[in-house]
Amino acid sequence: MLPDYMKIKDIKPALSGYIGESLALLNPDIEPGEKVVHDVRVFMKKSRAVMKLLKNQIEESTFEREYKTFRETGRIMREWRETSVLRKILKLLRKKHPDIFTGRTYGFHNTDLFYALGYSQHHHIHNTYSSNGERNRTYASKPIFQN
Repeated sequence: MLPDYMKIKDIKPALSGYIGESLALLNPDIEPGEKVVHDVRVFMKKSRAVMKLLKNQIEESTFEREYKTFRETGRIMREWRETSVLRKILKLLRKKHPDIFTGRTYGFHNTDLFYALGYSQHHHIHNTYSSNGERNRTYASKPIFQN
């Protein structure tokens, strides 16, 4: 059997590749598209799998820090994916049922659907996780439609 350091040496390029590919896909000036979000999530999942292989060969604190980093990146990308899906649904609804968005149905007049329902702002929930795994929520508001 090969010594442990040989295993780490063999695995390290794969992990570096996953991280490098993820960084190459992401552009901080552009909102990631569906394919980028999907691919980065896959790379983060593979990175976590590599970390599990290395768990017994590295310090516990290093494992925890790196594993949590890859997991949190995946969670952030999940939020992008969910946002993308919701945008598609809204676009489809707007295309198939424009009257819903103009306020001409259900007795609403000259008002946007969201305002008619009492939502003047879209509330974003951002989840963060403490070192012991507890979820903390922060809320931010911004207008639904920006012209």
